[in-house]
Amino acid sequence: MDWLNQRSKVVGTHIAIGPYRTYYACVPLPTSGGIKCSSNIPSTLKDHLERETNSNPNRKFTSQVSLGHGGSWWIQWPNGDITWDFEGHYDELDKILHSLPEKSVSYLALNPWGAGQYFLLLEDGSVYFSLPAEWAQDVEREVALWQNRFKTLTSGSVKGGKPNSSTRVSGSGLVVLHGGPREASRETEDEDRDRQDLPPPYEGNKN
Repeated sequence: MDWLNQRSKVVGTHIAIGPYRTYYACVPLPTSGGIKCSSNIPSTLKDHLERETNSNPNRKFTSQVSLGHGGSWWIQWPNGDITWDFEGHYDELDKILHSLPEKSVSYLALNPWGAGQYFLLLEDGSVYFSLPAEWAQDVEREVALWQNRFKTLTSGSVKGGKPNSSTRVSGSGLVVLHGGPREASRETEDEDRDRQDLPPPYEGNKN
């Protein structure tokens, strides 16, 4: 991976790690389409990348890739379009993505070691996740803290609705959160004030 270390400061450089020593990395270079390297990625992903990058001028390189369980994958292209093949392992997430407006996804992580587990962030600050119960409480607290800062500092530039989020426990023992910014509790607000090293809040797509 020495080639990636030398180019890691290029804006938009990204890497996805999957199961069984699978990885995909991309250093975007608009003039040439970028530098891409991968190992053991699913054949469906490899074929899709080759077809799209060779035939579509808007898809010369990727902006995000996530490798999931059982050969599943997700791609975001520079223009905001997304494509995916979950191989039947993320049915709930598949329904969510189909229901969203175009170009509304900011970030998606699939858990390559856990079918059905994911973390999805939208451009309006809404979060959807399905995670093991032992992780969910900490994750939800951090999400609430971040969303509270996001809503307070960037509400004037954020487009889209922000429905109240709701949490439920699925039959498989996963905790599922749907929806947009939750109000932070007094406890989490106190924690937020105590954290002096937090990075600046995400401010949406500025394009």
